Amino acid sequence: MRALVMLVMMGATPLGALTGAQASAQAADLTVRVDAREVTRKRVHTDLTLAAKPGPLTLVFPEWIPGEHGPTGPIDTLVGMVIRANGQTLTWTRDPLDMVAVNVEVPAGASRIEIALETGLPVDDGSFSAGPTSSAQLAVISWNQFVLLPKGVDADSISTEASVLAPKDWHLACALPLHLQADGAMGLEGASLARLIDSPLQMGRYVKTVELAGSAPLPQL
Repeated sequence: MRALVMLVMMGATPLGALTGAQASAQAADLTVRVDAREVTRKRVHTDLTLAAKPGPLTLVFPEWIPGEHGPTGPIDTLVGMVIRANGQTLTWTRDPLDMVAVNVEVPAGASRIEIALETGLPVDDGSFSAGPTSSAQLAVISWNQFVLLPKGVDADSISTEASVLAPKDWHLACALPLHLQADGAMGLEGASLARLIDSPLQMGRYVKTVELAGSAPLPQL
């Protein structure tokens, strides 16, 4: 199927000012910037900024995903990770007992850590977000594949600001309102990490927006 059809049941999407988005991003516990410009090659780069306190920190890859009925978050898609704080690269180790957890020491004076992730998207048959989610013409960004969170913290209590760089001439749709940023990325309305994960982003070269009766017109993005 060469066309991506979006059914969007929501009101008009507000266009946020860049300064407001930057201020909101600084206040968010987690910022997520997904570079999906090479998604047709099954490659995605993600930059995360996470609020943290000095001392030991255990980060986990999301396992329990809405609608997947089990701890099936596909950690095998994560193929590279670098963690930094205060301008230095931090040493991290896999947890010896929890396969989705990594341990790192946050240095003194740091209030946030920066995490760079390299993700290889699934190409073989699989269930839910472990299955193929992209082709030469379209892709679905399942946010659980591109984030880490502190172990033991409720994802619904983590505030996020997310943005996506899409391939040229592709269009996007999501349950969260979208706004164009100055650098060409598409920003999403701030939300909890739980809500972000529950709001996969669809994008493709061919997009049709179907307006539902009673809804306000949506801008074409």
